[in-house]
Amino acid sequence: MERSGRHRLLIVDDEPKVCDMLVQLFTAKGYDALAVGRGEDALALTEAFHPQTVLLDLLMPGMSGIDTLRQLKQLVPPPRVIMLSGADLDEVVQGALQLGADAYVVKPVDVAKVEHLITGFWPSR
Repeated sequence: MERSGRHRLLIVDDEPKVCDMLVQLFTAKGYDALAVGRGEDALALTEAFHPQTVLLDLLMPGMSGIDTLRQLKQLVPPPRVIMLSGADLDEVVQGALQLGADAYVVKPVDVAKVEHLITGFWPSR
């Protein structure tokens, strides 16, 4: 699926309100944003959407954020992954980063911080 030249952002969170809010905010900022509620759906959609960045919730039903992260990082090229979680524990943060997460953001999501991280990964979106 060929998309526009805009930065493709996939949001993966089991909270529909979080997904809706982030899609609306990032779409308004010029991103091509889609959202799904499960890790399995994220992996399936990634094949067609080819997101450059994935915002990935840590705790979800079914496939966990960590398991989804592991599979996303095996793709060629792998998307940048920003983990999202309410858990602000050093061992959780470090574990996610060691498994390949590019960044870790504690909920509630600070959209300006996330956008700063994205533009740091991809300065010319």
